[in-house]
Amino acid sequence: MTQQRLFGADFLRAAACLMVLLHHLAFRMDGNNVPAPLQGVVDFAVMGSFGVAVFFVLSGFLLARPFWRALDAGEPMPSLGIYALRRAARILPCFWLALIVSFVLGLTIYGYDLGREEIVRFVAGFFLVSDWHWVTLFPVDNNGPLWSIGFEVTSYLLLPFFRRCCLR
Repeated sequence: MTQQRLFGADFLRAAACLMVLLHHLAFRMDGNNVPAPLQGVVDFAVMGSFGVAVFFVLSGFLLARPFWRALDAGEPMPSLGIYALRRAARILPCFWLALIVSFVLGLTIYGYDLGREEIVRFVAGFFLVSDWHWVTLFPVDNNGPLWSIGFEVTSYLLLPFFRRCCLR
């Protein structure tokens, strides 16, 4: 069997993920209290937002690759059911944990009010439809990156439609 993984692309995706993490951490720092020798590091971390684009492009490529390989080889497409089940098993437990912990921290430590909008946003995030309306786009206030999972799930839901209409 030939090698299926592209370790260089996986490495770049991991580096992009780290850049995004550092970017978010840098924005939480008080810029006035950064020691002079570390100012360049913090400035670089602030510019790490382009890691989001790198991460999304590489993730899209790596996730679509088995389908492209099958199409190029004239073989049957991989099972979308198995594909979706593997993605869900990999993403959802950690996403739900991060969402619940962020929600609870927002209420207890950050002192956010528990109003109707916060509940609707949390529920939309929990059921992975937060990207369907601008009010619910960010499921919780204190963990902005959680917005991306709703978009990912919507993309997976649209995949069979595009697969049928574009591969005829």
